[in-house]
Amino acid sequence: MSLTAIHFLLSYRCTDECDHCFLWSSPKARGTMTLDQIRDVLEQAKDAGSVGAVCFEVGEPFLFYPIMLQGLREAAALGFKTGIVTN
Repeated sequence: MSLTAIHFLLSYRCTDECDHCFLWSSPKARGTMTLDQIRDVLEQAKDAGSVGAVCFEVGEPFLFYPIMLQGLREAAALGFKTGIVTN
């Protein structure tokens, strides 16, 4: 079985703290992935040869819009299908 998609969990920070959230995201969560970390994973995904899609999600990715947008642009430039999951 091959890896076919990458889901970036940019941060656990979210605008809400829902009881049903299985990742326990909240407005109090801190930290986010860096653009360098995203680029590293994108290159590894490209090298794997089986990954066709990249999605940015968890917490609320739009709280980190500049990083998310650049990550989406770079993923698309590498030929990946892209998506976003928002709350």
